[in-house]
Amino acid sequence: MQILQSEKVALSFITMIFYTALPVFCFLLQGVAAQVDISGCCTHVKIETTGEASIHQGNRIGEYRLSGVLAYRPIYKNVEREEFLFYLQSKNKGLWMVGPTAGQFNGGLAHRGDTYCVEDVPANQWKYTDGSAWHVDSHLRVSCLDETVTPQCLYNDQTEFVGGDLPEVFGGGGVETSMESSADCIEECEKRSGCKYWTWVMGEKVNCFLKNSKVKSIRKPKFVSGSIPKACSTTPSTPTQAPSTYSVCTYTSLDFQGGDLFAVLARDVDDCRQQCEEHVSCQLFTFDKALERGCYFKTDQVTVTTNENVVSGATAEICEDFILPDVTEKNEESTYNENEVNGKFKITSLRWDEKLSDPNSQAYLDLSNTIEDSLESMLRSERDLDEQAEFSVEVQKFRQGSVVCDFKVNYILKEAYVAIPFAIKPSNITDAMSKNFKFKKGILFQRFLIAAGSFNSSAPVDHCAAKGCSHKCDYDYDIED
Repeated sequence: MQILQSEKVALSFITMIFYTALPVFCFLLQGVAAQVDISGCCTHVKIETTGEASIHQGNRIGEYRLSGVLAYRPIYKNVEREEFLFYLQSKNKGLWMVGPTAGQFNGGLAHRGDTYCVEDVPANQWKYTDGSAWHVDSHLRVSCLDETVTPQCLYNDQTEFVGGDLPEVFGGGGVETSMESSADCIEECEKRSGCKYWTWVMGEKVNCFLKNSKVKSIRKPKFVSGSIPKACSTTPSTPTQAPSTYSVCTYTSLDFQGGDLFAVLARDVDDCRQQCEEHVSCQLFTFDKALERGCYFKTDQVTVTTNENVVSGATAEICEDFILPDVTEKNEESTYNENEVNGKFKITSLRWDEKLSDPNSQAYLDLSNTIEDSLESMLRSERDLDEQAEFSVEVQKFRQGSVVCDFKVNYILKEAYVAIPFAIKPSNITDAMSKNFKFKKGILFQRFLIAAGSFNSSAPVDHCAAKGCSHKCDYDYDIED
């Protein structure tokens, strides 16, 4: 009788795997079953670089969110464009790739890493193509934007945890477990590295809901909720580095700007550092005790300014090799002109000429004058804009790839509109120029072929407001952060 019961449990477990189609299991070619847990992989990642890939593959730089599973690994989709980050399987060893179609070798970024989570691939080995060959961009990296969750020790009867569910492709959305006890549900949560909390409901077929975080709790009959058992362990954590090492990598009154992942709550600098140490992508941090969420997680792509209100530091992993960037004095006055818009676009019909890097060359002057006149004409053709303001356009520089033009638009409101609160703003100019670039269908000023989707025009003030910065924001248009 006991043997039959064991067989029944095993059969129930296999049936549950088959019908819920959880993608966290794979089977080896030799026929031996082996579990591969990808529930701890990031659901929100960021591809960033200050290297050459930003020029040749700029449309593939940005944020990506989990959209599915392929080859037992996550697929991510760009939040703005039809670009995918995925693992391309091969007979021997596959590769992580970014391209327009998941599962096809048709992209511009690639990494021979064979990890199950993309954030675990070795650094400094991503490659990009410039159309003729593949090159290494040692600055390119994939960072995890998910918040690190340290679960509280919880076990509550008559309680449902609402929200925070694991993605369905990671085993969320509910699974079948025992209808009499929550023990099996707890075991299911323990199997998945991404699961921190669970909710079990008595008497239901699909009765176990696995969660990465606890959004809120509500009182509900027949429901039981709690955390993974190891959250209730009393074993103290061992510091990863001695205080003497911490002091070497702690910088009082220095503010790390750029490279932001997200901000978290922290009691003090040590707490901020410890939380950063525990996050897979956090390498640097800045702590501002005056702010509620004053612990800022960052990658190593930062600039440094003075700020007497903050303390910054590096994690133990990079402390020994970390070289502090040059420090610039904090500018108390805003560096931005509120009546200014910065933009760029790529001209694919021109081949790069080194003379375009020299603002005094005739080639630079001829091209910049043509673009400035044409952009001013574009703005004047917009009746609402021309009625309210005078415009001036200035080319800032040309960059390689084929030819990328960075420009600046300044505008002065005409006297009749100065005091009107709903007069034009930088965003109105951005929208008008974007519409014109799209309307021309890639051919601008009757002579230039513009790469599709390469136009980007934004006001620095709008950028900073959109990011919800809690203190002064400096937007760097070269690294777009």
